[in-house]
Amino acid sequence: MKWSASHGGSNTYYGSPAIGSDGTIYTVYWNLTQVLRALNPDGTVKWTGTTDLGTIPITCSPSLAADGTIYIGSVDTLVSTNNGGTLWAFDSLGAFKWKYLTGDYDVRTSPAIDADGTVYFGTKGNNGYILAVNPNGTLKWRHSSGSDTNGGIGTDVYASPAIGADGTIYSASESGWFYAFNADGTLKWKDDALTPLGGITWSSPAIIADGTLYVGSAYGEFVAVETASPGLKATAQWPKFRYSYDNNGRRP
Repeated sequence: MKWSASHGGSNTYYGSPAIGSDGTIYTVYWNLTQVLRALNPDGTVKWTGTTDLGTIPITCSPSLAADGTIYIGSVDTLVSTNNGGTLWAFDSLGAFKWKYLTGDYDVRTSPAIDADGTVYFGTKGNNGYILAVNPNGTLKWRHSSGSDTNGGIGTDVYASPAIGADGTIYSASESGWFYAFNADGTLKWKDDALTPLGGITWSSPAIIADGTLYVGSAYGEFVAVETASPGLKATAQWPKFRYSYDNNGRRP
C-alpha cells in the first residue's frame, strides 16, 4: 500500500478516476451528494468542487481535454430524475464552465474528445442518444438509437465511444447496434447483424492497429469487427475510455 484516501462516512467510488499529465487524480465518490474532487499524487486533497452533481451514483468516468477541461456525466437531479442526463464541464481547478442537458435519463459513458475539442458520448434512456457537443457546450449533432431498436432489448448507450485513426467515431447500443459516424454526424454504417447475445452494455470498444474493433456483451460473448481505422486517432485529446491502449486513464 502506497496510500489510501478516505473522506469519512459512506463513500463509494463507481467510476474510474482520470489522471492529469501532472499526476492530479480526478474522481467522484457517492455520499448522498456528489461533487468532483482532485487529489494530489500522494493522496492528499488538492481541491473539492462545489457544484452538486446530483444524488444518483455517478458511474461515468471523467475525461480530460488538452486545455485542462474536465468532462463528466451524471443525472442532474435538481432538473429531473427522469430526463436529467447531463454532461458537465469544469476547469482544471474545479470551477463550473457549463452543462449540457441531453433530455435523456443519464450519462454513463466516459466522453471521448476529438482533436478539435468535440465531445462524443452516449445516454441511457428512451432515446439512447449518441451525441457530439462542441467545446462551448452547444450541440453539434446527435443520433437516437431509440429509432434503431430490434427486439426491444433496450436503447441505452453504455459503451463509451472510440475515435479511430481516420476520424471515425465508433459506438454501440444496448440493443446491439454498432455505429460508425463521420465527424459531421453522418453515418458511415450501422449494423445489427453483429449483435451478440444480450446486446452491448458496459463494454466499451477498443481498436487495434490493424483496424479490428473489439467489444464484449453482457452475456459472455466477445465480438471482433473489421473496420477501416488503423488504431486510435493520435491527435484526439481523449480517444477512448481510459484514454490509451494500456488503459491507464492518464493524459501524457
